[in-house]
Amino acid sequence: MNFHPYKVFRALSLDVVIGVIASALFANHLLQLQLNTNWLTILVLATWSFYTFDHLIDGFKTKDKALIFRHLFHYKYRIQLSIMAIISAFAAIIMAYLYLDKLVITAGLLLGLIGLIYFLILIFTTKKNIFFQKEVIIAFFYVIGIWMAPLLSAKKTPDIFVFASMLFIFLLAFAEGVMASYFDFEKDAREGHSSFAVIFGKQSTNNLLKILHSLLFVVLLYLLTLRISELQLIAYIIISLMNFILLIINIFPHIFTKNDKYRIIGEVVFWIPALLVLF
Repeated sequence: MNFHPYKVFRALSLDVVIGVIASALFANHLLQLQLNTNWLTILVLATWSFYTFDHLIDGFKTKDKALIFRHLFHYKYRIQLSIMAIISAFAAIIMAYLYLDKLVITAGLLLGLIGLIYFLILIFTTKKNIFFQKEVIIAFFYVIGIWMAPLLSAKKTPDIFVFASMLFIFLLAFAEGVMASYFDFEKDAREGHSSFAVIFGKQSTNNLLKILHSLLFVVLLYLLTLRISELQLIAYIIISLMNFILLIINIFPHIFTKNDKYRIIGEVVFWIPALLVLF
């Protein structure tokens, strides 16, 4: 096993965690809230635990026969990572109880319960299910986990443009997950994973992504012509840039196949929202 530091960094989902921090700063700034560092720490701990448990389950399914590095890595270090993920999850729960409002805690517990159900389905389901799309569920947890506390903490009801930003981030998170399934098609098929591309086919997946990103491009272009606040305008420009980068990857997939460039760039795209805090 090649233990290149950056491969381990990505296997541990630390690039995802940075993306979550960036998107959390984006949501917080767009809602013009004062940053709650306790909430941000809880979000980081919960996110890392969620992704680690997800990869541990994938690793257990394939064991030492895994073809995908992060699955093999999580199986090899399953005991250490399981302990760390449990500690991280409990730390998030304790901090939430100590520092967050009751409404946010209640919503968080509900989200955690949904997450538990998701993991149980992953563990006990082996058949491919068109109605259980992992990419949709991961995108849901990604966006709700980030936006839930800021929305509940906002002193006034956010306008439609804020909810539109939230929807766009969800669609981009979904698209990035589906894109990864496109590039990992052969490995996922051999490992027996029911990824989006494995269920719907590689070419259909790529076509869907091109259509989705093109539609987002048109909608975002229209929104940029509306009379909106400067902050919202910059938010849409940032989302448009994210969408454009992912579209380019899907138009020219052969360029981004070598050395997992698609995955590296795909995750780094979600670091871009942090730029909003500069305005």
